[in-house]
Amino acid sequence: SITIRVQSDHRDGARVVVEDTGKGISEADLSRIGTPFFTTRDGGTGLGVVLARGVVVQHGGTLEYQSEIGRGTRAIVTLPFRPGA
Repeated sequence: SITIRVQSDHRDGARVVVEDTGKGISEADLSRIGTPFFTTRDGGTGLGVVLARGVVVQHGGTLEYQSEIGRGTRAIVTLPFRPGA
């Protein structure tokens, strides 16, 4: 299953948390996420996270991943209320 939460920090900005209950990502693979052309998918390009992180950073935010084998993965996007703030 997938859960999406939007949280507000009244001073800094907002967080979007996307969480799944999938198989999780190994520590070795987790450290490589966002590396251009790294993929574990058949037919994948390894550019999805690179492009997503680029868009988030252009808006003054951050993108991070947390994962645990057998429990799932969490992607956290943090965005300021005003870019450059």
